[in-house]
This record gives sequence, structure tokens and C-alpha cells, in this order.
Amino acid sequence: MNITYTTIVPAGVDPVISLGTKTLAGALSVGDAVGLEQNPAAKIQLDLYDLSGDPATPLVPGKQAKYVAQKLAVKAANDAARAAVHNGREYCRLAIGVLKPTLGNRWNTQWNAAGFAVPSLAIPNDPVPMLIRFREYFNANPAREVAVLNVTAARAQLRVTEIQQAHVTLSQARNLRIDFKAARDESLKKLRQRLIGLRGELDQIIEDDDGRWYDFGFRRPADGQQPAPVTGLVLTPGGAGIVLASWAASTNAENYRLTWKPTSSAGEPTEVGLTAETQFALTGLPSGLPISVGVSARNAAGETLTTEVTIVVP
Repeated sequence: MNITYTTIVPAGVDPVISLGTKTLAGALSVGDAVGLEQNPAAKIQLDLYDLSGDPATPLVPGKQAKYVAQKLAVKAANDAARAAVHNGREYCRLAIGVLKPTLGNRWNTQWNAAGFAVPSLAIPNDPVPMLIRFREYFNANPAREVAVLNVTAARAQLRVTEIQQAHVTLSQARNLRIDFKAARDESLKKLRQRLIGLRGELDQIIEDDDGRWYDFGFRRPADGQQPAPVTGLVLTPGGAGIVLASWAASTNAENYRLTWKPTSSAGEPTEVGLTAETQFALTGLPSGLPISVGVSARNAAGETLTTEVTIVVP
């Protein structure tokens, strides 16, 4: 397993939790030895577990897990609300079909008795007003109910109640999601500030080339800054079997590694070589084959992930 180190404290939830886990391990193993005082293991653990959850108490979720669970609850509530509206509209469709033999296949003044003042039998997106009209109509005309189809005043009211309750549940779920996100964001901010403070404290108490930086998940200041990822990669067809690659210069890059592989292959790519330039001609490629060309930036501090672009070899 490759272990990655960083010189800065990231901002995203997952990267912060990942770094927090590494710094806690470092604080537990060498914190006393390096003389941590402001950001000891106990304080890191408190902030980390508030966000990610304490593994010793798995039934008590951290604030990130509570927020994620509430997002799922909102989705479920939204699905339930759509289903309730669908069921309400289906009732209206059946009720209109039941009344057509009596009131007419198209709207006419007889439909006024069922509350259809607007000259249309179209079912609206929000069926609640129409359901209420059917409830009142069948209360006044119980002989026209069709119990076997559940076209009754009671069923119309049930559909109204289901829609109203579904909307209440959805509103409550959304409000909780807002609250849980605010709590998660505050917990994330606190942990990130803790890690920034730890990074600053380590700067004061251990040397730039001390290997114990790695115990906390940080690259040593003596290691320097890794280059920025490659951007602006463009592939241009050349002659038969030739592809010209060019890209934007990467900050802090000393050189670049080029690779290629067939787009259909899941295997390791073929390394072309290293270059200090920002352009390279790949030759001897199989004509007509779709390939993916990759470029990564390198220096003494490390190597970036590979940036890839696909092309069909001329």
C-alpha cells in the first residue's frame, strides 16, 4: 500500500479525516518524544472522532456519518412524497373514468357538480385540490362511489392525508439535513484548525529533515514541494504510427514521464521515457489503435498522478 504525505492541510472532508487519522497515529507513537504540548494525541482524537466517529462506540456516529445518513433520509422522503402525489393523481384518473358515463366523456357544465369549473378534465401536477373536490362530490353522492376501485370519499381524503404527511416529513428531513450539515461543517473546521495548529507546532519543535514528520502524515520541509499536476495535455496525429504530445509547463517540475497503453487494456502502460521539455513525439505506435497517452510531472520531492488523453494512432 502506498502512503502519501502532504505539506499542507487539505480542505475536503475525506482528506481531512485521512490526515487526521495519520496525525493521531503519529501523536500516539512519537508525540511525547517530540514534545507535543498544544496539540497532543488526546486533543487530536477528540476533534477527529467528533467528525468521523469513535471506533470504540460504533453505534454513536460522528457528525459526518449523521449528515450523510440524513441526506439519504431526505432522498427517501422525497421518493415517498413523489409516490404519494403519483397515487393521488392515479385516484383522480380513476374517479374521472368512473364519472364519465354519468357526466360525459368531455368537460361540460355537468362536471361543475364535481367541482370542475375550469373547462378541462386534465389532472394537475398537484392533485390535492382535485382530490378535495372528489371527496366533497362523493360525500354528497355516495351512490356514485365504486368501492371495488377504491373510488370513494374516504379514499380521496386518505390520498390527501398521505400527500400532506409526505410533504411534512420531507420538510422536516430537509431541515434536519441543514442542521446536520452545519454541525458537520463546524466539526470539520475545528479538526482542520487542529491539524493546522499541529503542523505549525511541529515546525517549532522538530528539525526540517526529521523523519518523524512522516509519522504525522506530513512531508518533511526538507523534502521540498512536489510539482503541480500536468494540465493542457494535447495529442496531435503525426505520420503513420506517430503522435505528438504537448502540455503546459508544471510548476516545480524538473522533468516529465510519458507513457502509453491501448484504451482497451487494463494492464500497466508502456513507459516512453523522461523529458525536460513540454512536448514529445511518440513513434513506432501501432497504427489504427486507440491509445491513452499519459504525462506526469516529477522532481526530487515526488511525482504527480498521471494526466491522460486518448487518441487513435494515425
